Amino acid sequence: GLLLAKHYLRKAVGHEVSIVVFSDQQKRIVPFTEDMNLIEARLSTLEDLSIGKGGSNISQALLEAEKYFVTPKGIGFGNILLITDGEENENISKFELAPEISLAVLAVGTSKGGTIPLRDSRGKLRGNKKYRGKDVITKINEGYLKSLGQNVSNYKYWITSSYSLPTE
Repeated sequence: GLLLAKHYLRKAVGHEVSIVVFSDQQKRIVPFTEDMNLIEARLSTLEDLSIGKGGSNISQALLEAEKYFVTPKGIGFGNILLITDGEENENISKFELAPEISLAVLAVGTSKGGTIPLRDSRGKLRGNKKYRGKDVITKINEGYLKSLGQNVSNYKYWITSSYSLPTE
C-alpha cells in the first residue's frame, strides 16, 4: 500500500494532500499540505505505526475523512483516494459522501485472498502478519466495493496488483 501511495503522490505535485490511516480506528498522519517532502517522509514512517490490531472499517474511515473537507462555507470540493485490501469487517447500512467529494478506491489483492507480507525498511520480507499466532488472510469483497459507490456521486474502484496500476 505504501508503494502505491508514493506512486500516486508523484502525480499530486501542486495539490494539497493529507494522509489518514485506518484499521479499527483512524489516525490523521498529515494535515492537508502541498509539502510533498513532508508527505514522503511521513509515508516512510508508516510501516512501524500501530493504529490497532482489529479489522477494517472502510465506511467509517471515509465518513471521518469527509470531515476534513468541511470549510466555513460548507463542504469543499476534493478527492479521496482509498488504498485498501478491499475487505470490510464492519458495515454501515447507509453510507454516502457529499456530492463535492470524489472517491477512488484502489483495492489491492484478490477475491481468493492471501497472506499479508511484512517487509523491513529495505524491502526484505520479514514474514506474514499474524493474529493470535496464525497468518492473517485478507481477500477483496467486490460486492462491498460496488455497494460503497451507490451513494457517492463520483466513484470509481479498481482491483489491482502492484503490477497493474491505474494511473489516471
